[in-house]
Amino acid sequence: MNKTKMILAILAHVALAIFIVVILWPTLKGGSEGYNTKTTGVIVTQPTEVVTEPIAEYGEDVLVDVPGISEAEIVPELESVVESDKELPANTTEMMDEEVVTEPVSAVESEVTEPEVVEQVVVPAEPVSTAEATIHEVTAQVTAFNPLVVFIQPGDMVSWSNMNGHDTQSLAGLIPEGAELWHSKLGENYQRTFTIEGVYIYKCTPHFGTGMGGVIIVGNPTNMEAIVATNQKGAAKRLVKKGLKAIEAHTF
Repeated sequence: MNKTKMILAILAHVALAIFIVVILWPTLKGGSEGYNTKTTGVIVTQPTEVVTEPIAEYGEDVLVDVPGISEAEIVPELESVVESDKELPANTTEMMDEEVVTEPVSAVESEVTEPEVVEQVVVPAEPVSTAEATIHEVTAQVTAFNPLVVFIQPGDMVSWSNMNGHDTQSLAGLIPEGAELWHSKLGENYQRTFTIEGVYIYKCTPHFGTGMGGVIIVGNPTNMEAIVATNQKGAAKRLVKKGLKAIEAHTF
């Protein structure tokens, strides 16, 4: 039993010695020759001597003596890198070397300036009066106009109605200077706007012999004295008298 234990102990020491020799053999052999390193999946034996050769075009010393990789394989690769570097734009390397400095953008500069909207103020035109002029109604009744005398203001209108068989015609010389004469169609109602101040005397042509006529006073009777001075006769004279009497009784 003791012999068995002894034999096992000897075998264990021998195995341990062999294991240690195997592990330490590259070191005992000297240098790092025969020592393998694993680089990106490829076992490369480290070189005992590194030789550097300058490459003029690249401008730097490049390792070309790598065990397991020949110089013929390395140099074309380096030349391709140099050629690709030559193809870069002239300012590419300068841009790569320059330090990119970014300056903070101020809050004012970062804001987007919107176009200033100038509000147009439209000043409305002066209001135009749309109020209808005052209309004064005159009705033809048999052989007379009712009312016979009408007082109106400049811009007012006189409307003649019930004009079947009648008309209205101004008398020359018995209206204000600058005013237009008028004569409506027989049997038709008629209306007219008066703008010039003064006295207007008119008649119904078919029935003027019976004294059918009327007087219109627009504003101030500025031309009444001139009418009286015409010394009218007949129906015209009677209309002048009635107009004068109405003016004397009217308060302006």
